[in-house]
Order: sequence, then C-alpha cells, then structure tokens
Amino acid sequence: MDSYEVSTLKKGLLILDVLRQKHSLTLTEIMEELSMNKTSVFRMLYTLEKMNYVL
Repeated sequence: MDSYEVSTLKKGLLILDVLRQKHSLTLTEIMEELSMNKTSVFRMLYTLEKMNYVL
C-alpha cells in the first residue's frame, strides 16, 4: 500500500465496490469476498448505512 493511502477508507470503498457489483450480499459474503474480519466489515457497513451510502 502507498504511504499516502488511508487503509480504512480504502476498505470501505472496496465494500461499496463489491456491493455495487453484486448488489445484495450478506456480512459473511462480504467478509469472504474481501478477506476481511467480521468486526471490521460490520463497523464499516454500520457507518456506511448511517451515512446513507447503503440501505
């Protein structure tokens, strides 16, 4: 990863990309698709939902 990249932001954007491509996925499916842990995916999805980026 580039030294100027923000890793958490990058992971959140990857989640949005996966949801844009496959539309409706479960938490587990997103975890498996991106090789991320459950807590991180849950917290990012929660934040994205609160900010109205996902429903």
